[in-house]
Order: sequence, then C-alpha cells, then structure tokens
Amino acid sequence: MAIAFWQNSTCVDFVESQTNPNRVRFLRDDGGCYSDVGMMGGVQVLSLGAGCEYFYIAAHEIAHALGFFHEQERYDRDTAITVNSGNVIPDQRFNYNKTQSITIGANNEFDTEYETFEKCNYIIRAPMGYKIEVILKTMTGIDCIPGCVYKGIEVKAMSDHRYTGIRYCCEEDIGTKIVSEGNVMPVIVFNRYEKSTYAFTYRIGMQ
Repeated sequence: MAIAFWQNSTCVDFVESQTNPNRVRFLRDDGGCYSDVGMMGGVQVLSLGAGCEYFYIAAHEIAHALGFFHEQERYDRDTAITVNSGNVIPDQRFNYNKTQSITIGANNEFDTEYETFEKCNYIIRAPMGYKIEVILKTMTGIDCIPGCVYKGIEVKAMSDHRYTGIRYCCEEDIGTKIVSEGNVMPVIVFNRYEKSTYAFTYRIGMQ
C-alpha cells in the first residue's frame, strides 16, 4: 500500500529485484522502524519491525530511502521554529539535528518555505485554581483513522503536557467535552494533507 502510494503520487516506480547491486531490502527487524536517507550504494535495509506495519509508517520510511529528511531537520528550520531539546527524549534528539546544505545540495529545499501550516497550536490559560472545559463543535474534511495520523485535533488535558493528548478525527467525536486537569490546556490542530477545519468552544470554571 505504501509503495503504491509513492508510485501513484510521484514519478517513482519500484521494481522487485534480488540481484540489482543498488537496492532497498525490506525486512522485519526487532530494531524498529528505520531507513537510511537516500541511496547509500549496495543493499540497504528498510526495517518495518513490530508496530511498524501501518501505511503511514511504511510511507515515511520509504520517503527516507528516497532521500527525504524530517522537516524539523532542515538547515533553515531556526527561521521558523525553536526546538527545545530539553523536551525531547534524549535518545531521540538525533531526529532534531539540523542538516547542512552541503550534505544534500543547495537546492534540497526545492525553494519552499518551512512547513508551518500543517499545525496550529492554541494555549488556553485559566487563573490558578481553575479548570478549562473544551467542547468539539464541528470538524470538516476529516479522515476517521485510528490514531488520527493524517489530520485531527489533539487536546492535552493532562497536567504533564509533554505527553501526547487524546486525538479526535471522527464524526462521533463532535460534541465531545474535555476537562483539563490543571489551569493550562494546549490544543493542537494538525493537517498533513488536503484541507480540514475544526471549531471548538471553551469555558473556564472553578476546580
């Protein structure tokens, strides 16, 4: 499915081969989900281990094999965002290392600006001793997929905002009421492709 996505969406074609000297070998590896970035020469591994069997993960790793780095690794990312490495799990900080333009060519960004439009962050703050109640009113252009991996609204109702909040992207989620544990509630609207819209209301009340 992920290979078909890339073939249908781009000019890239995949040809099965066990003899080509330069090829990508797909395998299930206990090491998780990973791939080299771009052609390394020879046989290179693209691993889809346990928990990696989802379309979006496979498509993501294939993108790496085709030469795509993470958006947050762009060498010009500091013009658009600030990465607080203290909030990143230590053994995952390598995913936030900036590339150098010399590494992948001066035109590697395809003359595009940093992709800030895919997320919109709201921070709702109440006075100390108060809680916040959010109600999801409308959602359009959504895809009801487990995990809401493509688009949706994420509400961080817990006190520790480092954790992922509950995501909503289905029709039955409309009308859902979420109450914060503390006096701050981040709300993240995200969209990886096509247009989707969301509306929510909130109010502040005593704990």
